[in-house]
Amino acid sequence: MDLIFCSNDSDNYHFSDNYTRAMSRTKFLLVIMLIAFFSQDNLQAQVSGYVFRDFNANGVKENTTSYNEPFVANVTVTAFDSTGAAVGTMQTNSSGAYNFTGLNLPLRIEFTDFDSTDYPAAFGAGNGSNVQFYTVSSSNANFGINYPSNYCQASSPGN
Repeated sequence: MDLIFCSNDSDNYHFSDNYTRAMSRTKFLLVIMLIAFFSQDNLQAQVSGYVFRDFNANGVKENTTSYNEPFVANVTVTAFDSTGAAVGTMQTNSSGAYNFTGLNLPLRIEFTDFDSTDYPAAFGAGNGSNVQFYTVSSSNANFGINYPSNYCQASSPGN
């Protein structure tokens, strides 16, 4: 944008009307952006994902010829708001999925009530811990579990 200076009769300089209008629009947009940024606690969120059995403990759900990692049903998923109050609880369905909608950000998501012999799987690209935090909507709030005894042998190979 070119700045245009005009001189009035008293030799005082002022910006042109075009510049004044452009600055008004810029200030308006800045105010809107600040309101959006500072009202983030009031954003409506969708946080969803699934729970899966991470047999190879790599933090990624895989369905290949080597690994067929099934989904896990009936895991309790609870959403907490920024004050620590529970704002939603559900069980994962038969496909291991859950879905929270219409909740205010930020959120803490906790996974509980999985089998007592299971443990959270290794953190990976497709898996978080059993306590996760969200400041934006996410459809990848996944949780992997594994049972370490699945990988133990009664005797060492070669014996």
